[in-house]
Amino acid sequence: MPPDPPEWTAYYGTKTAGEPDVGDIYRTTVQWLEKTGCLHLVNPEYITDYAIIKASWYESQRMITRYGLHYIKGEVDKKVLQYNPMIDAAVKYHKMTELAWAKIWNIVAQNSEIYFGDDPNRDSTSYLLNHKPER
Repeated sequence: MPPDPPEWTAYYGTKTAGEPDVGDIYRTTVQWLEKTGCLHLVNPEYITDYAIIKASWYESQRMITRYGLHYIKGEVDKKVLQYNPMIDAAVKYHKMTELAWAKIWNIVAQNSEIYFGDDPNRDSTSYLLNHKPER
């Protein structure tokens, strides 16, 4: 499998400073899968889907940061506070990212001879809240 994403993925999203694009996410995922020894088992479409969806999630988060949770819409006299629709999009993209990653992680978890610990894509805050230390 080539370490670079398919050329057609260049049409998805735009790269901004400090934020990975589809190609960066794809290459990082491929490099990690090479370390696990499971790269040859994972369908390249799974990696491409994951990279596109995660890049879209980053883009929606950027739009929320840029415009805020609410924004003013209307003329100067008729200001109406509107809910930012990108919040719903970000939540949906996050769920889709988790589902796309689960396909990849399940292959690694079932086939890798090396133990890599918990899912590296897991939210550390969620992990800390849900795992109490043993006594």
